[in-house]
Amino acid sequence: MKATQAPAESSAPSADISPEQIEDWIRDHDAATLHQSLSASFQQKVSQQEVEQQLQNFWSKGETPKRLSSMTLNGADKYVWTDAAGQKGVMAMLADNQIISMQFIPLVSAETDLKPTTNGYRMPFQDKWLVFWGGRNELINYHYAYPNQRYAYDLVITHDGFSFKGDPTKNESYYAFGQPVVAPLEGKVVDVVNDIPDNYPVGQMNEQQPEGNYVILDHGNDEYSLLAHFKQGTIQVKQGDVVKAGQLLGECGNSGNSSEAHIHFQVSDAPSLTKGMSIPIQFEHDADPLQGDVIRGQS
Repeated sequence: MKATQAPAESSAPSADISPEQIEDWIRDHDAATLHQSLSASFQQKVSQQEVEQQLQNFWSKGETPKRLSSMTLNGADKYVWTDAAGQKGVMAMLADNQIISMQFIPLVSAETDLKPTTNGYRMPFQDKWLVFWGGRNELINYHYAYPNQRYAYDLVITHDGFSFKGDPTKNESYYAFGQPVVAPLEGKVVDVVNDIPDNYPVGQMNEQQPEGNYVILDHGNDEYSLLAHFKQGTIQVKQGDVVKAGQLLGECGNSGNSSEAHIHFQVSDAPSLTKGMSIPIQFEHDADPLQGDVIRGQS
């Protein structure tokens, strides 16, 4: 999971910036207003001329961007748009009434997008969680660039737009830390790691053991779910156990290559993060969660 970008410093425009205004500026190739709305530090990196060239080279003038997702988290608002064909993507992140980050990238679809799991799954949690990363392009799901994680989800808990309260360096400040993680479907436990320390301070990441503490379940049909980043010592199942959908597996933690407490959830065609290929998850009730969606779990 990648951390959200912190709000930037600088004087803000006199009027609040809305996603609709950004859509208009892109549609009209209004580079001057768009550049004026960038944070001071961003303006130092990108000139108005470069913004104008990017708009002219990348976007068809007169076409209004189609909003794909929006997310408010930890003081920043993130919006992602595509063109009508879904072949071009734009991302803008706002904080303190200024644009602190913006990307224009071509969107490439994988053939596997249309080959979902045979089994139907539920999300591996109770109550309500936010989809921090999830979807079928790199702007809403950074995993998409990696075939072994392409359709993975990163999930957090938020209250009033924040994933934590108090000292952001402490795991206990994060709403997701210690919350139950449950089986997304009945299956057999084929692999468990339970002894990796949670990262501290928050933001320090363990790239040598990317999954951290994890559980892999065999659901049949050559489908294996991987649930990663459990809190150290909290996993309640062992290799060989058969679990039911909704059964407690352990507690959400911040172990492995993790920037804060969250659940990493994916389904693959092999019981391994590195050797398997990620499969698009078919959820019950035809749900298709995307970044920014708040999803009710199994409770």
